[in-house]
Amino acid sequence: PEALDAVYVAARSPDFATQAGAVLALGKASTDRAIKVLTEVLTSGKAQMFAAKALGESGSPEAVGPLVEALGQNDRYVRGAAAQALGRLKIREGVAPLIRCLDDPSFFLRLHAREALATVGEPARLEIENALTGYSLEDRWPLVWVLGTIGSIASAEALLLSLEDPDGRVRNEASLALSRMPQAEVSAGLTKLVGVAVPEARAEAVWLLDQFASRSVTQSEVERTRTPRFTLGVPEVDPGSLVFYPDTSRVRPELPSPFTTSDGEEFVVLRTRDDRFGTVPVTLENSERKGRQLWINADDFPSLAALGCHDPDELAQTHSI
Repeated sequence: PEALDAVYVAARSPDFATQAGAVLALGKASTDRAIKVLTEVLTSGKAQMFAAKALGESGSPEAVGPLVEALGQNDRYVRGAAAQALGRLKIREGVAPLIRCLDDPSFFLRLHAREALATVGEPARLEIENALTGYSLEDRWPLVWVLGTIGSIASAEALLLSLEDPDGRVRNEASLALSRMPQAEVSAGLTKLVGVAVPEARAEAVWLLDQFASRSVTQSEVERTRTPRFTLGVPEVDPGSLVFYPDTSRVRPELPSPFTTSDGEEFVVLRTRDDRFGTVPVTLENSERKGRQLWINADDFPSLAALGCHDPDELAQTHSI
């Protein structure tokens, strides 16, 4: 108890680093007192973004209200963190506020709200389906993307209806989502759409039926080419035997592209205009050979460093990376 009291005191510290560390620790406490302190920090503290993250990790229904209010703050990083936190909570009461964020002027918030809804998953599905017709959103395709990411068979009817949407982006997301569903669940609805008068919907339905028809052929082709060498999907390749670009060879390597060796190195095979072949290592890493590829400069890209996603406003002011 004394140690926890010390954490509560640190959470009200004027020092940013001290406060940030304390609020992250309180996220694991999940007590009423912890939620109250985290709400105070989220409202007026220095480590607001960390407080939002901690509330999301608390698992407490009491965290929904403060996080929804934080969606309206001026700081876009706090708003993005609040959206992510609502996704981690997976509580139904946080779904409608996230859906409304899909119409926000900030691309940064729209992106995090969309991903948060996908994280909520099944508890958000019915509200999202209703939002396709019940919400006045400028863009509805993110809702269809979320349904496709959730991947529930129960959404098949809503996705079939989306094939008739006048917005091509909505139809495209619906087609991709339906293509990942079992054929038996959607083929009847697609066949019915083939006979409708709307050309766009008919075209999507025909494309989907063609995709389903070709699956058996594709699967047999996969089985035919599945030799012992490719059984595990990781070819046993000695990198020393490869020809690395700019050196080339007239013989194409008998490898898929991209491919990953058993030690985790990833390569792609390239073909030049004069029909010569080479390989290129593409594994991202921090190394003397490739430099600091995984390093993020928080001064240049604070959004990427804080939340793992570039902010378009920051990129618009960037002349080189």
